[in-house]
Amino acid sequence: MNDEAVSGAPSPLHSTFKDVVGQLQRKLDPADFDIIRRAQSVQDVLKAVDDALKQSNLAHEQSRFARFREAMANVVRWLDKNSNAIDMVVQSTPQICGLSLMGLIWGGLKFIVIVCSIDTPCCVIMKARSHLSRRQRTSQTRSL
Repeated sequence: MNDEAVSGAPSPLHSTFKDVVGQLQRKLDPADFDIIRRAQSVQDVLKAVDDALKQSNLAHEQSRFARFREAMANVVRWLDKNSNAIDMVVQSTPQICGLSLMGLIWGGLKFIVIVCSIDTPCCVIMKARSHLSRRQRTSQTRSL
């Protein structure tokens, strides 16, 4: 027999449950609380929470990407603005074994600056990343 049937008063577990539900109702958005109230099982609530976490993580990743995109755009603008000065410094650096290491590095960066002036820096990076991952997948399938 349960405590409620014997004493006529609600059990401590029942009153605790009511308190928790009241706290959730006060703290949650009405739409979120409605999801919990309509849930048939704990699994339904956990699935709703998991979906909400995935959406939150996606929004966070998108904001991180936006910050990265802005930082890359600033770097490319700075390099573009100072490219003439960097060209002069690179031309005056000594060659080692007939090779200018600074020239190779600056040549790669200048190529990125030129390409980014046509397209946004992040688009260039994302295209290069997808191209490299495609090549990597192709090489992995060939090695099998």
